[in-house]
Amino acid sequence: MEHTPAHFREAKLAQWLFGGSLVVLGILLLFALGDLLGPPAANERWIPIVRVVCIVLATIALALMFSRVFVILGRIKQSKDDTGTKGSELVQEARTTHFIEKPLKRVMGSATSAVMTLRSVRDAGGKIVDFEYLIANEEAERMTGLGHGELVGKRLKAVMPGSVSDGSLDEYIKVVDSGVPYTAERHMGNNGIDHWMGTHVVRLYDGFAVTFTDITERLRAHELDLESARLSLADRIARTVAHEVRNPLTNVHLGLEQLTDELVTDREVAQPYLDIINRNVKRIGQLVTEMLGSSRRREVNSEPCTVKDLVENAMKRVADRLELHNMKGEVDVADAIPTVLVDPELIDLAITNIAVNAVEAMEPGKGVLHMSARSTGDGVVIELRDNGKGIQQENIPRLFEAFYSERTGGLGLGLTTARSILNAHGILLQVASVVGQGTTFTLLFPKAPEA
Repeated sequence: MEHTPAHFREAKLAQWLFGGSLVVLGILLLFALGDLLGPPAANERWIPIVRVVCIVLATIALALMFSRVFVILGRIKQSKDDTGTKGSELVQEARTTHFIEKPLKRVMGSATSAVMTLRSVRDAGGKIVDFEYLIANEEAERMTGLGHGELVGKRLKAVMPGSVSDGSLDEYIKVVDSGVPYTAERHMGNNGIDHWMGTHVVRLYDGFAVTFTDITERLRAHELDLESARLSLADRIARTVAHEVRNPLTNVHLGLEQLTDELVTDREVAQPYLDIINRNVKRIGQLVTEMLGSSRRREVNSEPCTVKDLVENAMKRVADRLELHNMKGEVDVADAIPTVLVDPELIDLAITNIAVNAVEAMEPGKGVLHMSARSTGDGVVIELRDNGKGIQQENIPRLFEAFYSERTGGLGLGLTTARSILNAHGILLQVASVVGQGTTFTLLFPKAPEA
């Protein structure tokens, strides 16, 4: 409790009352001396009345003065007690903060997640309008792009302006106001690659502590597991169908050969029909073989490969198609890309299948197939971009289904085979498309293990 101006005014009033009391007492003292020097004259009978009035005024003044003095002394004592209590609380809070802050910094420094603590910034009405960074570990600084110590003291809106539009700021305010923790998984695009961050927020004094954990790899691994399970099921179905189709197909083929050998009369008339049957029997056998190949598990024989070679070889394999349809092919491979550990023959087949699909989606004379490669923090990225007709969003997941094709006469196994090969390597495949503008296939090769 502080000494306010009102306290000082009360002290000034007590001083005036004390001074007035001294004046009155002085007058009474003069009257007492007059009595000692001689009896009062006849015309001085009013003096006792004045004396009584002065005594009453002096008594009142002294009473008021001492009452004010006692009030002020009481308030000063209360202020000292409050100040002592507040000081003790501040000392205790400082000790607690120091006790918590040191181990907290050690924990945050060793954490692989981005950890930050922020305090509330309020307006004149007490409403939270922003937050200020108090503590941040190295991962937090790396995530925000700020150097060592630059994050502390800055405002949340300035560092993460997207927190207003995506609703994060409102969620943080709810945590501070209610004390209820907040957990979410947020999607973040980075270098053309999908990233997912797990966010956990808890209240901390008049602010909060937040942890951002990159859960992208976990979700990618889960997605690959689901895709492997789907391919395994498709493989079992394909084998069952192949078994049921190949047995009667073999009988048809044997019967056809027998009929061809024994047919003597009207051979010339029947031969065209025999040829049609023979071609379709072979075609069915080829479809069964391709169906089995598109879904079966791949035996991967990995070896270090140069990314530039993978991209250029794939472009060479579709060069004839591009030239036939008067289309262009572009290759853009960044420098200093690390080698990747893959099976070169299988990856060549996968990238070529995707490139063929891109060529078939473009208009002759206008198509441009662009292949690029670059290195990112997640690994190596290879992109295949076309300016074709594009794909409806609801149809993108179906691209990798066996026998699904948006092209008339397409078999629909090329992308299924590519997906199977990429999954066997642990390579993430993402597709982005805009109808009327084109499609981009993004392949994220994981980081090669350090030697």
